[in-house]
Amino acid sequence: LRDGDRSEGALGLGLVPFAFHLDRIDGELVPQVGPWIGQLVTHPDATNVLTAEMLAAMGTLAQHRNEHKRSIQWSELARKRYPAELARLGLTEHVDRMVWPLPYSSLVARSARKYHVDPLLVFALIREESHFNANANSRVGARGLMQLMPRTAAWIAQMMKWGMYSDDLLLNPSDNIEFGTYYLAYLKQSLGAGPDALPWVLAAYNGGIGNVKRWLSLKETSAGPDIEAIEFKETRDYIVKVTGSHKHYSRLYGDRLAELDLPQEAAEAADAALAGAAGSGLASDAEAPRAPAGAPRGPRRAPKKRR
Repeated sequence: LRDGDRSEGALGLGLVPFAFHLDRIDGELVPQVGPWIGQLVTHPDATNVLTAEMLAAMGTLAQHRNEHKRSIQWSELARKRYPAELARLGLTEHVDRMVWPLPYSSLVARSARKYHVDPLLVFALIREESHFNANANSRVGARGLMQLMPRTAAWIAQMMKWGMYSDDLLLNPSDNIEFGTYYLAYLKQSLGAGPDALPWVLAAYNGGIGNVKRWLSLKETSAGPDIEAIEFKETRDYIVKVTGSHKHYSRLYGDRLAELDLPQEAAEAADAALAGAAGSGLASDAEAPRAPAGAPRGPRRAPKKRR
């Protein structure tokens, strides 16, 4: 079933119509498809190993084609159903990195550094918001990678002194990530930057800062976050999903944060450009996010309360 670094892919018992395997090229695993071999696979354990590798190959292929949602789906399926087989193949970490990938890393690093936000939190939020689909549109009108509502984005653009704003900017990955990261920084400034404040920051991103302030006032104790005070199940589930993804990103990439940052020369050039950008449509790097009177309450409308 294996010949050196080659293995045959199968969906189940029966004929295998092609060879589907992963080759390591220039340090990266790349899916390869070989000729028809017509091999009969009869052992369930062998079939599971082959299916696990085929799912990993399909996830890798989708990632190479920038089909990030599909890559995450194939990789999650492999991780959920065939963990032992992935370990046997030595593919566990490779598949984990496809389940929690790093697309748009230079854009995330730039905005995270600029607004002093954990880049891994930004990745986790984008993953749960849009699965890295830059053209995502929600049923309530949130748009782009970080699923910002146009009204919120217009307020962010005003605060950043952004010239010539239009809603179409939200489908531009660079602009969407910068707006969303700025908004995260504003929420952290308003609600706190410690680990206990993170669930409330995420709740505000999903359900609105006005709702969060009301929920905080209803807490019976100040000893840590009590998300059960949040009346919207969608928001509670959202907090669990994003914090869970953030833990996985920290596990996989926490020791590689320096690799996600801008080169020092580029960072200094960006700071110099931002310092003189007050009148050109960009906010200064040193300018902390501030909320004007009547600031919008969040990227999306709060879910309707079920009766």
